Amino acid sequence: MARWVFQEDIIDADIIEGMTAFMDRIGVPWNKIKMVPFTRDLTQEKISTDQELIAIGSYDFTYKAIELGWKPGVWVNENYDYRVWSRMGWKILNPGDVMAFGDVPFQEKPFFIRPCLDNKIFTGQVVDWGIYSGWLEKITSGERDTTVWDVTVDSPVLIAKPRKIGQEYRFLVVDGKAVTGSMYRDGAYRGQKNVDDQAELFAFVNDMADGWSPSPVYIMDVAIADGEMYVIEMGNFNAAGLYKMDLQKIVMAVEDLLSK
Repeated sequence: MARWVFQEDIIDADIIEGMTAFMDRIGVPWNKIKMVPFTRDLTQEKISTDQELIAIGSYDFTYKAIELGWKPGVWVNENYDYRVWSRMGWKILNPGDVMAFGDVPFQEKPFFIRPCLDNKIFTGQVVDWGIYSGWLEKITSGERDTTVWDVTVDSPVLIAKPRKIGQEYRFLVVDGKAVTGSMYRDGAYRGQKNVDDQAELFAFVNDMADGWSPSPVYIMDVAIADGEMYVIEMGNFNAAGLYKMDLQKIVMAVEDLLSK
């Protein structure tokens, strides 16, 4: 069995407690670890790589796991890029145009913008031209803005028409199959609940995953818009919020995959 390494002070304590309590019952080893703020330095000695290790935490923590050579560590590769997965036949919520952040042409109406990479350098959102141009001015002048902290004029982004969204859901996909899911937004409001009993949603996710998957373990976010289901995006499981997913199913699915 793999050793799961959880980054403290980043993951919700209830998530860690729920997963580790189940791990203790079935004999899956785990650790908690901290990173020095604003760095990728760990606050304790290196964990032995003579075992399988799975990192669960922030994006910086996943990058640190890669740097340290943890295996499987994290399921991240070049497929976690809108320019790749948008061409794989998925029914996508926001198809649009890709360009460098600094090359976005004038937009008369509000528009949707998001990074192409799954690196969360800023949150995908609907903005007007005033907001965007304010960001661009700060980036080009060297002024730091926490909203677009790591963005450069060359960062690849997607721009698209906004869509009115009903519910938003997150699913864990392992070995091409949806394992567990949670609603995380209901219209304009945050609203978390497990959706493992909603067969239609699972059928949609499995249909999308059957055609192509970016990696053996990943996250797929799904939205309901105009009464239809769409893929919002795919993402890195190791740095994803798990909301009200079934934590036991997550552990068992990943462990089963590694045992094959």
